[in-house]
Amino acid sequence: MQLTFTITDEDKGRSVDIRVNSAQKIEDTVKILDEAGVIDVTAPYNVFSVRKGRYVSSSSTFDEEKIYYGDILKLVKGDNYES
Repeated sequence: MQLTFTITDEDKGRSVDIRVNSAQKIEDTVKILDEAGVIDVTAPYNVFSVRKGRYVSSSSTFDEEKIYYGDILKLVKGDNYES
């Protein structure tokens, strides 16, 4: 299933609306966007779901983390996240 959401790099002040396959891993999406120059990610980073109000695992798929259409994911500097 395809889903559309916003990914925000607050440190760099950039946001982009993207469409991805929900079975794709979050970290793969971030890597692709970084390599394409769409966002500028300095690892390590955490991913925060605004809709869920919590951090999600970037090594999981969008389906596994229940990221749905219209969500906003914020990239936050750091190497630990709290569920």
